[in-house]
Amino acid sequence: MTRRFALALDQGGSFLDIIAAPLHDAAEPARIAKRPRNDEIAEALLAFLADQGIAPAEVVSVRIATTLPANAL
Repeated sequence: MTRRFALALDQGGSFLDIIAAPLHDAAEPARIAKRPRNDEIAEALLAFLADQGIAPAEVVSVRIATTLPANAL
């Protein structure tokens, strides 16, 4: 079976939250990490994928959200 993951990133004021949801197996748990906001997003994402043993080619979608405008209020 080919592994496939959907990624969700939430960039807040202090942290970048990353979630990898497996699409290939509903029983496999999601993988979650919190990275310091001072990391570059691309570097943090590639480090997360490497830490989780996920190949970039296995990522089929990426969703990005941010709370930065709300945090500024």
